Amino acid sequence: MFKRMPVWVLAALSVALMARCAPEPQPQANQPLPAPKVQGLLVPYISIEQPAAKKPHHVFHGEQAITIEKPQLQLAPLLSKFAKYKDESIGYAGWVGDWSENVLTLHVAAQARGEDVWTVISAAAEAGIYKLAVGTPELISSPLTGPHAPDFEKLPTGYLKAELPQDEGLSTTPSIPKERVSAYIQWDVQRQAAHAVVAIDARGRKVVEGTFTAISDIIAADGDSRQASDQRKARRENWVTSVTKAVEDYIGKSGADIEKVQLGSAGARTADDSPPWIFVDLTWQALARVNANRISAGKKKLEIVLPSHMYEPTPPPPEMPREREVEYPKDEPEREYPTEDDRIVEDAKDEVNEDPSDSPNRDLGDNTGKRPKDGDSSAPDKDDPASAFAKDQAAKPSEGYSHRTAKGGGGRPHDNRVLAALTWLKDHQNFRGHWSATTFSDDSRRANAAKTYNIDWVSVGAPDGDKGWESSGDIGLTGLALLAFAGAGNSHLSGDFKETIRYGMAYLKKVQSNDGCFGAKEDDHFVYNHAIATMAMAEIFGLSGDTDVKPIADKAVEFILKAQNPGMGWRYGVQPGVNDSSVTGWMVMALKSAKTAGLDVDTSKSFSDAADWFKMVTVDVNGYPKTGYDAPGSNNARLRNASDYEHNPSMDAIYITSMLWTGKADLNDRVVKSLARVCVEQSYLPTWDRDRVDYYYWYMASMALYQVGGSTWAAWEKAMSRTLLDNQRGWHATDKRKGHITKDILDEHGSWDAVDAWGQAGGRVYSTAINCLTLQTYYRYLKLPEKD
Repeated sequence: MFKRMPVWVLAALSVALMARCAPEPQPQANQPLPAPKVQGLLVPYISIEQPAAKKPHHVFHGEQAITIEKPQLQLAPLLSKFAKYKDESIGYAGWVGDWSENVLTLHVAAQARGEDVWTVISAAAEAGIYKLAVGTPELISSPLTGPHAPDFEKLPTGYLKAELPQDEGLSTTPSIPKERVSAYIQWDVQRQAAHAVVAIDARGRKVVEGTFTAISDIIAADGDSRQASDQRKARRENWVTSVTKAVEDYIGKSGADIEKVQLGSAGARTADDSPPWIFVDLTWQALARVNANRISAGKKKLEIVLPSHMYEPTPPPPEMPREREVEYPKDEPEREYPTEDDRIVEDAKDEVNEDPSDSPNRDLGDNTGKRPKDGDSSAPDKDDPASAFAKDQAAKPSEGYSHRTAKGGGGRPHDNRVLAALTWLKDHQNFRGHWSATTFSDDSRRANAAKTYNIDWVSVGAPDGDKGWESSGDIGLTGLALLAFAGAGNSHLSGDFKETIRYGMAYLKKVQSNDGCFGAKEDDHFVYNHAIATMAMAEIFGLSGDTDVKPIADKAVEFILKAQNPGMGWRYGVQPGVNDSSVTGWMVMALKSAKTAGLDVDTSKSFSDAADWFKMVTVDVNGYPKTGYDAPGSNNARLRNASDYEHNPSMDAIYITSMLWTGKADLNDRVVKSLARVCVEQSYLPTWDRDRVDYYYWYMASMALYQVGGSTWAAWEKAMSRTLLDNQRGWHATDKRKGHITKDILDEHGSWDAVDAWGQAGGRVYSTAINCLTLQTYYRYLKLPEKD
């Protein structure tokens, strides 16, 4: 039942709204309404006031007011008691079935933080309360303060009616396969002002003209004249009218069946950044007016989606479908000495995982924090965790990657910038071999260099501003960093970064489990982690020919094949029955890397099934094909607190690369050409604009358009290279102005700031590794031959 769901599950509230007229009362300073008096009843009345000293201030009214400073702890017992309260003589029906029928009244001060409101609503939902009357006291015509339960269908003017869905519960990732209009409040903390932004998924976002408003312009001051009061009322009405028109215009432009409209906050990074409630209220009024107009026109009312948080500092992973039971490959006995070919020794077997009976383990030694000396033996020992892999070995690399190590032919494009990025990665590797989204700064070997962190937009100058999520993505980050080294032709046996790569490989070997998966399968990140780590080990095997690497890559590829949904693609988990184009694209690329490396892998069915998925989700939208993320034509995904970043055709780019790699389309394919043209539309070209920076998209589109070539690649390459080169740290205008132009002076030299749509998850390590890969596009893979 819903009451057993955790609080963080509340990531979207589907609400039905009542139409409301412009209220006559004037918003003024915080003035809580008097508490109603009912003998023995904790009255359903919560006042959310303007915070003092940046601390939330909630008051639960009963026979006496109770100040609540820790709402998530203190509200639970109070709301649970209210949810069960039953007194039909005054209209309280109590708990009926799985939900309470009692109506909770919230009075929210005009200048209260929106974030504080979501905390209370979340607690109410957890208690099983699904009917809420929400209003700003200064705007309410007739306050609900009497002892009788409010009539939910006839609330006084000024109250917003929110009703949580009982039938489907609450979801962290609401399924919205069709286009969705969004209305955001962009709050400027420094200027104490806001403006409205309206967006329609992938079609862009724009500021609603005429909505820039200071909080002081709509909140009455003591001694206001009638003229001043009328002006403030006019400004509030202008906000509502402007947003209403902008939303209706966007719906008209979409040409799609719009079913939902999102209310949210753009750019909030902390709870203190969340907009004052008055702006949320006015925007909510606008959406209610949109619905009132639609009803008058005989159209279907929109479902309005509210976030549970205007700010969510560390978003939890979304709920995942339960994994289907799969019979994983059994462990095979280890082999002590590698050979060039298993056939030379009749009973030679793989060694992939640690043997817990070893002391210390034979495959990996204890992490001592020390790196081996150049003269150390290549045999595994406790002082050298990376000694599981040879330092020197006569091996035959795969021809598929010979172009990366080919000599002659002049310098490669942007060689010095790629080298700077690889050097930054080398200097920020953890001594255990992995790259961390959170500790890379502490791991730095640039002892005397200045640390400036992000210098654009996101948490500028803050030590935590360029960090990602704690530990959950470190396997994927390690794979991504190793891919950057391998992309430039380096391996643990050749090139300038042999030791760095060997330690990274040792870490991945250590975390590979019995079934071949890299890392634990605890959250939705593991599928991305595994795909990227598999790519890295496969490419390093292809570059080195080291037979110690082959069994690790083989088992990783086998896990990918096992994890695919029959007849379709991949998603979070092993054969979960649902698919998405992003995970599927990474899996196809991993299998492509494995085949290019010379691994013996049969991809005929796997590639055919993946192609079927891409064909199914690619449909015409307004006259041009569009590849969907998790449904036909749906938009690409966004992190919950990165919704202010514009959508882009990243799934279109993944379609191109995946269909070319699987051999299910060629360069003359109509859909491939059409999707490529979309990527080079002006609004989708790379640019250093806060809301359009998306390193993931830039990498995917670079790979796709490089294969397409011609004028499409020329247009993309010009924008991509200029944007990345101008904003790489050490070459950024700010760094040049301050003289931060070498790695000895600047710790961030060679990296990129974590300011894109995914930076909050992967941090600076992700930003640097994936941008390095993008700059290697010219030689990561050979171009496919054109067909007549």
